[in-house]
Amino acid sequence: MEHVLFVWASGRIQYGTALPHGAIEVARGEPADLMQAVLYMGQTNQQHGYWEVPSVAALQDDPRRAVDALIAWTPRFRAALKEVEEARNEP
Repeated sequence: MEHVLFVWASGRIQYGTALPHGAIEVARGEPADLMQAVLYMGQTNQQHGYWEVPSVAALQDDPRRAVDALIAWTPRFRAALKEVEEARNEP
């Protein structure tokens, strides 16, 4: 079943079957593929233990730079997800 990976303005990464109001969609795919790509492209929040977009949380005092960091991260995440999906589909 396809899931959606989304982020919040804080940089927190989550996924589920629907996109919550206020969240930003990053990608769609199988849950295992999404998580594999997050393990590769995300970082763990040291204080709370959840996954986050690198740099975004550290830039909360500068919203413009935080958004720029998220925009730069999104295509790199999608490329990593594509690699994960292709590796899973190899014979």
